Amino acid sequence: MAEGTSGAADPFSSLLGDITEEQWEAYKALKKNDDSDSLDSSSEEDEAPPGATGGGTRLPRDLQGLMGEANLCFARGRHDDAVKMCMEVVRLAPRAPEPFQTLGMVYEAKGEPQRALQFALIGAYLSPQDAEEWSRLGQLSLEQGDLKQATACYVQAVRAEPSNAELRFELCSLYEQAGEKKRALACCTALVQQMGQGAPCLQLSRELVKVHHQRGNLSAARQVLLNAVLKFPAHVSSEDINMLLELQLTDKMYPAALMLLSGWDRHVVPPVQVLHSHCGVKLLPEGSQELSEEMLIDKLSAFER
Repeated sequence: MAEGTSGAADPFSSLLGDITEEQWEAYKALKKNDDSDSLDSSSEEDEAPPGATGGGTRLPRDLQGLMGEANLCFARGRHDDAVKMCMEVVRLAPRAPEPFQTLGMVYEAKGEPQRALQFALIGAYLSPQDAEEWSRLGQLSLEQGDLKQATACYVQAVRAEPSNAELRFELCSLYEQAGEKKRALACCTALVQQMGQGAPCLQLSRELVKVHHQRGNLSAARQVLLNAVLKFPAHVSSEDINMLLELQLTDKMYPAALMLLSGWDRHVVPPVQVLHSHCGVKLLPEGSQELSEEMLIDKLSAFER
């Protein structure tokens, strides 16, 4: 987890023997997806890591009773007894999330936030479908100054709830803070596709277009802007149209540019001259009153020959 955790390289050394080597190895196996292989694209964000589709090991009835006693001890302030009972459950069912979750609450109540977070993280990895819990752990990690761990938590939160635009926004911000521009860009692109409000979506799309343009990826810039224009045509500005036309013409996409100019796709753009309505310019052959679709295609074909 945190590379900057004080003490030994093993971040769980501070648990002073509470966690066995077997349990620590199991935890690392669950977690390794988020260290060197995080997320490079929006499609990967939506995929759960191996073994992350379930809710952890289900406790047998006798251990459920023991966990109930542990929670009761915690509620009554008998923290040491609660810890002992939880560790017994961990010994008998090392992949069950409940004892780790309770241990996290116990150590938080005892004023040991670092240890509390470590136990809570194990519980979260053993029951990975709680996006709200991952978000909470991400915030706690930030409070402890661990940006890498916070990012890993939000990666898991997005995997647990990929349709949550707010979680993606937080993840984009963390990637940007960490200087991971490629991942930030991929995350923002996925976020744009999910946004349901026209003005914010177009604004973020414009920023993405600038970044793609600066990186020389004109195809990606064009696609981001086109998607936003098609999704929210009522919020399009003349600058958006000009930029999209410029990108299409740069890539020699003359048919697409002409169709945009003429408003040819009536399912997306009103059947008017878009160039005229947005830029105050109207292209018509000499002596003609209208520019038909057929004339556009004919002129284009002649031009390309």
